[in-house]
Amino acid sequence: MKNRHTLGMLMGLLLVAYLAPVAANAQDGDAKFGLKGGLNLSNFYNASENVTDQNLQLGYHAGLFAKVPLVAGLSLQPEALLTTTGTKRDYEFGGGGLLTPGASTIRLNLTYLQVPLLAVVNLGENVNLHAGPYVAYLLGANVSNDSENDSYDTVDEIDRGDFNDLDFGVAAGIGFELDPLVIGLRYNYGLRDVGNGSGIAGELTEDSRNSSFQLSLGFGF
Repeated sequence: MKNRHTLGMLMGLLLVAYLAPVAANAQDGDAKFGLKGGLNLSNFYNASENVTDQNLQLGYHAGLFAKVPLVAGLSLQPEALLTTTGTKRDYEFGGGGLLTPGASTIRLNLTYLQVPLLAVVNLGENVNLHAGPYVAYLLGANVSNDSENDSYDTVDEIDRGDFNDLDFGVAAGIGFELDPLVIGLRYNYGLRDVGNGSGIAGELTEDSRNSSFQLSLGFGF
């Protein structure tokens, strides 16, 4: 628990250090700040052999962004977002693990503080392409049994510590700026396993990484 609190504090300090130069630049009237939010369609990729089917999970994201011009046609866009990911999976487990052999449908929902740092290439006045890395800190994990197999009800008691606290990956998308409105479509590709390989969560998320589409609407000022 102490390690998780330390990681949370480090993420907070990173966020302050990350946005401080943006705020300083904004005082010169160059940067744009804004609020954004929208819907996520997420899934896990690299599913283990126990997964027989999986479906997209509907979620949300909301937070702050800034756009800082660097040179003509190129900007830097840091963001701080509360975002959810997850999936709904059908499993078929054999013996030898922590879970009872048989079929089950499990829904996984994860909540992160996500901090992307994006390079934005402006294609004219209203359209842009953006891409860059992100790092995310796990705020919460919820797993539920959506099947009639009540032998899997214990998944509701999964320890959050069975999931990795930090996720990182890359993001890319397209944006439309209709001042003051900002519309965006983005794909996030996780590069780290969701689970840390321990406990029931380790069996449910073996070799699984985050994958999500985001459709957002923002307001810049």
